[in-house]
Amino acid sequence: MVFEKYRWLAAALLLASFAGGVAAQGYPTRPIRVLHGFAAGGQGDTIARILAQEMSKSLGQPMVVEGGAGIGCPSRFRSSR
Repeated sequence: MVFEKYRWLAAALLLASFAGGVAAQGYPTRPIRVLHGFAAGGQGDTIARILAQEMSKSLGQPMVVEGGAGIGCPSRFRSSR
């Protein structure tokens, strides 16, 4: 009848009501890593640290800046810490 027409809508609303618990989790739970490919102490490193500091204030989450000299160190950036 009429209710059979809207059965999929009722099911979707029921499933959506359970999604609230997932959205309530805090993300991220660890500090955010900012990776750049410039030498330490250079202009790129300085800019990355200034931006990370400001972003940390606005996000309310600590940020860690990690740099590597040039593109020759991709394995360091792929590591999962």
